[in-house]
Amino acid sequence: MQVPTTEWILLILLVAASAFFSAAETALMGISRLRLRTLVETDQKQAKLVARLKERPDKLLITILVGNNLVNIAASAMFTALMLRIFGAGRAITIATGIMTAVILVFG
Repeated sequence: MQVPTTEWILLILLVAASAFFSAAETALMGISRLRLRTLVETDQKQAKLVARLKERPDKLLITILVGNNLVNIAASAMFTALMLRIFGAGRAITIATGIMTAVILVFG
C-alpha cells in the first residue's frame, strides 16, 4: 500500500523537532554562568535572553521536556500508524517500537 509522502515529511519534521528540543536542552543547561555573564557583558541580545531564561531553570527545563515529549509521542504514534498500513496489525507494533526507539535515541 502506498503511504502519502506528506505523512513521511511530517514524521521527519517531528523527529527534527525532537532533535531541536534535545539540542536546546543540552545547550541551555550546559552553558556555564561565567561564559553567559561574559556574553551578557559584551551586550549580546541573545545572551541576555538566555540569561533571563536561566533565571528560572526549573520552568525552562519543564518547558523543553514537555515539548520534547509531545513531539516524541506524536512521531511514535504517526510512525506506528504508518507501519500498521504497511505491515498490518501482526508485526507493525514491534517494528514501529524498535525503529522509533532507535531513531529517538539517535536523533532526539
